[in-house]
Amino acid sequence: MIVQDIFLTKTGELAEVVFPASAGWCESEGTVTSTNAALQRCRKALEPPGEARDDIVIMCELARRLGCEWPDYTAEQAWNECRSLSPWHAGMS
Repeated sequence: MIVQDIFLTKTGELAEVVFPASAGWCESEGTVTSTNAALQRCRKALEPPGEARDDIVIMCELARRLGCEWPDYTAEQAWNECRSLSPWHAGMS
């Protein structure tokens, strides 16, 4: 099991791998879409502490280590791809 979180939870203690993630609300740049389709813009205010990394950095590095040739993505590039693939996000800026 793999866990990606900002602190070690009980689930994380059971995991074989834990990715130290950044706190999305203050240490990441981008957008969040909730399960009820609410969209929120996040602006980075602080650098992640220690070995914590932004979600997109973790996902790109994981893909590369699994053999995929993913480039480094910025929050804007990920948002543009989301808008191109998701009808609900299409047309948003």
